[in-house]
Amino acid sequence: MTHNPHPADVTIGKNICAARKRHGYSMDNLAQLIGVSFQQVQKYEKATNRVSCSMLVHISVALETPVEDFFGEYGYVDYE
Repeated sequence: MTHNPHPADVTIGKNICAARKRHGYSMDNLAQLIGVSFQQVQKYEKATNRVSCSMLVHISVALETPVEDFFGEYGYVDYE
């Protein structure tokens, strides 16, 4: 059975990746800042694992990016 990630998780993962790259951080750099493994950051960015609310806040602080920026251009995700 394959797991298709929710569109919200995909959007958040892509936006974490974009913010990380804007700061010039590698996945390993971000992982060290937020206290997880490189593999966990990779899973967040690929939406293999969901990012908890508290971890999203932690990532937001580490990347100096408002939490709402991770949810997409309009601050919401189309769930259809």
